[in-house]
Amino acid sequence: VAGVIKMVMAMRHGLMPATLHVDEPSPQVDWSTGAVELLTEARPWPEADDRPRRAAISSFGLSGTNAHLILEQAPESEPAAVVATRQAPGLVPWVVSAKTETALQAQVERLLAFTTGQTQVNPVDVGWSLATTRAALEHRAVLAGDATLASGVVAEGRTAFLFTGQGSQRAGMGLELYEAFPVFAEAFDAVCARLDVRLERPLREVLTDGADLDRTMWAQAGLFALEVALFRLVQSWGVVPDVLLGHSLGEISAAHVAGILDLDDACVLVAERGRLMQALPAGGGMLAVQATEADVTDSGLDIAAVNGPTSVVLSGSVEAIEGYAAECAEQGRRFTVLSVSHAFHSALMEPMLEEFGRVLSGLTFSPAGIPVVSNLTGAVAEPGLMQEPEYWLRQVRQAVRFADGVTALEAMGVTRYLELGPDGVLSGMAQEAADDAVFVPVLRKERDEAEAVLAAISRLWAAGVDVDWPGVFAGWGGQVVDLPRYAFERERFWPRPNHGSGDLRAVGQAGSGHALLGSVVPLAEGDGALLTGRLSVEALPWLADHVVLGRVVVPGTALVEMALRAGQEVGCGLLRELVLQAPLVLPDSAGVQVQVRVEDPDVSGDRPVQIYGRADGAGEWTLHATGFLAASDADVPGFDLEVWPPVDAVQVDTDGFYDTLADAGFGYGPVFQGVQTAWRDETGVYAEVTVPDAVDGFGIHPALLDAALHPSGLILGEPGTEASGPRLPFAWSGVELFAVGATTLRVAIRPVGESLTIEVADGTGAPVAIIRALMSRVVSAEQLSTVQRADDALFAVEWVALPSNITDGEAAEAPEWTVLEAGDGPVEQVLGEVLHRVQEWLGEDGPDHTRLAVVTRGAMPAGGPGAVNAVGAAVWGLVRSAQSEHPDRIVLVDTDPAWDKEPDLSLLTGVDEPQVAIRDGALFAPRLVRATGAEREVSLVGDGTVLITGGTGTLGGLLARHLVTEHGVRNLLLLSRKGQEAP
Repeated sequence: VAGVIKMVMAMRHGLMPATLHVDEPSPQVDWSTGAVELLTEARPWPEADDRPRRAAISSFGLSGTNAHLILEQAPESEPAAVVATRQAPGLVPWVVSAKTETALQAQVERLLAFTTGQTQVNPVDVGWSLATTRAALEHRAVLAGDATLASGVVAEGRTAFLFTGQGSQRAGMGLELYEAFPVFAEAFDAVCARLDVRLERPLREVLTDGADLDRTMWAQAGLFALEVALFRLVQSWGVVPDVLLGHSLGEISAAHVAGILDLDDACVLVAERGRLMQALPAGGGMLAVQATEADVTDSGLDIAAVNGPTSVVLSGSVEAIEGYAAECAEQGRRFTVLSVSHAFHSALMEPMLEEFGRVLSGLTFSPAGIPVVSNLTGAVAEPGLMQEPEYWLRQVRQAVRFADGVTALEAMGVTRYLELGPDGVLSGMAQEAADDAVFVPVLRKERDEAEAVLAAISRLWAAGVDVDWPGVFAGWGGQVVDLPRYAFERERFWPRPNHGSGDLRAVGQAGSGHALLGSVVPLAEGDGALLTGRLSVEALPWLADHVVLGRVVVPGTALVEMALRAGQEVGCGLLRELVLQAPLVLPDSAGVQVQVRVEDPDVSGDRPVQIYGRADGAGEWTLHATGFLAASDADVPGFDLEVWPPVDAVQVDTDGFYDTLADAGFGYGPVFQGVQTAWRDETGVYAEVTVPDAVDGFGIHPALLDAALHPSGLILGEPGTEASGPRLPFAWSGVELFAVGATTLRVAIRPVGESLTIEVADGTGAPVAIIRALMSRVVSAEQLSTVQRADDALFAVEWVALPSNITDGEAAEAPEWTVLEAGDGPVEQVLGEVLHRVQEWLGEDGPDHTRLAVVTRGAMPAGGPGAVNAVGAAVWGLVRSAQSEHPDRIVLVDTDPAWDKEPDLSLLTGVDEPQVAIRDGALFAPRLVRATGAEREVSLVGDGTVLITGGTGTLGGLLARHLVTEHGVRNLLLLSRKGQEAP
């Protein structure tokens, strides 16, 4: 699996990975034949025009299990353009889930930190991305911006739909949903089209003005239309019930969606039932009493409904209702006289039953596709029960046994209830019988209907109900955007090696209290100090999130943090400068030992500091950074970022920001993806950055400070990209820390000449740190291919003898040579003559195979050290420029200064070298090699004045300081780029 992941990432980033655990090619393989070679270091993996990249992977297990796999580069696919077909409601659900409650809270915090303050964040895109690209885990929450709509844990249980009865109707119910959701509108129109032919006025007109909605015929028709349309809406979102329960009129809605009645017959039943009830004589009433069913058996009234253990509704004549209400008042029993037109579910309904029976005989009843709990029995309807016309006659006359129905649902394992109706009437009643269940009314009175239904679906999902979120978001135009990664809770099961410092006093050291440096040792001479530590991905997992060109590189900010800690040890709060000599690359399966050495003050009062590293078990130390520490000379930081973002700054679109960096070679993991928002104006760029997990033991977390530098790409060009590779910080000047422990930063980055100034503040604008000058440079894969040695940062030119057989090319065509010998004399005169003759020769229209040989004597130190002819060396510099403009036409030839004959140019036959030296009949060519210790030494002769052109810039200043401190130079003349003498 690890091999597959490594190869997939290599394909994605176009880098062939080095072969692991191999120091040299196996002698058992004949590498001289065929086209296979061993990758001892990573190389670019070019694209092929005719085929994708392919790779083979083999794995051999200790048990003898072998696995072989061939991978092929996936085709790049352009995402299809998404166009919104309708406007999203004001409330857009953001679904978040995690494995544990702690991880869920961390997920929510990451999401809110990511979206807070970003005016260009599209809530629909965030919701769509969360709903379609993330797994649905056990612990769940649904947000709407920074408000929590729902939260819960997935639990076992079934889902029941409840359908409300008459009495809950209200004007305008469903009309907002009609405008917001086409599925609802289509179902609602289908019901209205069938009911309107049986009603005196169009149903939607009645629902709009509400004038007749208290009349039975309109109330029942309106509720049925609403409930059916609500069912079809939530059904389109993948929410399906295990069982149904309706209350009186609501039972007809349940029967229809269960498949007992088709829509035509259900509409006939609803319209005729309502018409016949409304036609009954007035004079009936209903009374809700807080009592058990047994308590009211002697009331003289019919029991219309048993809604809860202590909640019944009585029905009868108005006189009888008023009389029993008086008795309840005398007994101190709570009651409510209901505002109704008739005494439903009582003997006063009997005059309509004969005609209603004739209506029922003309309907077709089918078996139920979804179980329905009966109003009459309070249990799941037996097969055939609700298919009998007689059932619906009794349903009008007899009591609604809703409380028994809820008890039956609870016995079936129902734990989630969705109420389809205008309000939460049934949910409130059912909680008396099932208080541990989740009750969700789909609509609520005096609340925006689109927001209410989305909140209801969110509550169901949080409780474990499957929801088709793409169906919910359909038509809103959502598209996938980058969001914060999952907040993994890392738990280690294997024993962790003890890399702790133990009792350092026993070995003459002291603990540093720093996360990167474990110990401090005062130096025996002077008052310097040595700080040591060990860096590894195992001990510091966040380091693995800083990958450059496929290698884990310790960020330069970590070296700055170590240097600042070293300065703290000797009372120096200012890192005057730090220059990175070589990248600190972490080995694949080992750690790196680190030493930070602070010396005594130099003549200027500053303290030199060096940072060394070596891989575990390696004998050679690498110098990774050098610099100077000084006492802080600033009483106050000199800046604040309280006004945020700065006035007139324009927000920058950061969508895909880290994808662009990944394309440039930066494999930043979650810890380093800290940029949240960015702005820019004419003077620079500004950003908010954060680190997901604060860790003690830092002045400023290296990942946080590194993320603060990422927006600099908005000044330098495309973030981190250049033709030859990504850019890394390498020269820091004037770094100072004012506060510790920050986890969220405000950053201002401004260009100053060739460098950048970075001001860093906390979330309130209070100063945290400043980098007065920062320069970066390009790194290549070769620089990161291995852990660098101490002398890897400097190169030198070496003249190497060419193999003798290179001149034996019998098939090579000997070119026609034109020889131009550089003479002796003043440099200006010789260069002028050479330049004129080269230009003259290039202007001639000679054959293609004619070559110009520019011959010097003793201009190059080939064949051994010796004095170099300065005039000839100047000629080489001039002609190299001409070679770059006219490749393969000019060859520089240097002969031995003692050789006074014409050079033998036949030696150059078959040689493809632009620069050669002839020594004793042998050919030499220049090659770039790593500098040895001797070659690194720079000697200055005399004690005169040293002139530095361009000396007022950052690099000029660094060179000047180096000359003063390392070579004792006392007289410097610094010239600016305009040629003016510096102060």
